[in-house]
Formats: sequence, structure tokens, C-alpha cells
Amino acid sequence: QMDDPEDSKPEDWDSEPEKIVDPDAKQPEDWDEEEDGKWEAPMVPNPKYKGAWSPKRIPNPAYKGAWKPKQIANPKYEADENLYQIRKPLA
Repeated sequence: QMDDPEDSKPEDWDSEPEKIVDPDAKQPEDWDEEEDGKWEAPMVPNPKYKGAWSPKRIPNPAYKGAWKPKQIANPKYEADENLYQIRKPLA
């Protein structure tokens, strides 16, 4: 498969951030700005966020299957039926 060269990213795709400030969050009553610093509301996932954009995948027209090496005959090859038999030591 390959990326579709005809596919393009929509104009409004990046308009929404991944996380937004929680609209229901309220500053705690015991928050002391001098001691704790400026209060920041927690971030929550944005329901309008569409995720990272990626182009559609299409079948690759040039794909010819898994690559296999060419098999050529070896004229010096000789089959040995006794190759795996245990042999007696030479000496």
C-alpha cells in the first residue's frame, strides 16, 4: 500500500487543538495566588479534535509481490546421500 498522491489535507483540519481548558473547572476556594502561583484550569480532550491527518492508503500499482532471488543451477553440485551419517575417524 502507498499514500494516495491525489489526497490532500482539508483546510480546516488543524483548526481545533487536541486539548482545551476544562469549562467546568473552578478555582479552589483555598487557592492562594501568592503561595501557589497563578491558577490554571486543567486541560481536557477536545471532542472536536480530529486527530493527526494522514492521506488515504491505496494499493501500489507497481507492486510485483515479495522479492525472490533468482535461482541459478550450480554445475559443481553433487548430491551426497551419506552426508549426515556418522563416519568413523580417519586415524
